[in-house]
Amino acid sequence: MNERDNNYWIYILRNNHGFFQPERWVDYAREHNFKTILAEEVSCCPDCGLQAWKKVGQYVYYSNLINLNACKNCHLLYSDTRINSQTVQDHFENTYKDEEYFV
Repeated sequence: MNERDNNYWIYILRNNHGFFQPERWVDYAREHNFKTILAEEVSCCPDCGLQAWKKVGQYVYYSNLINLNACKNCHLLYSDTRINSQTVQDHFENTYKDEEYFV
């Protein structure tokens, strides 16, 4: 499989979180050079543990389609996806280290 092949992008989309119809996202994935990024689903509110929420939005972050949920009990806003810790660590190690960022 190569990057010109739709199957390459469908494979990545199927392995990342949130893309239930990966075929619809192939062009977007190609344009944004998606990578396979490990993530896990957050199936309940991280504060109160309730498994009842209202979806209030969605966004793409690190090649995953993430829903923003509002807990129906405590009203906490939280993401339904947790990116793996190594990716998060790498992000903070590389993003917030130069003087230009703090200016």
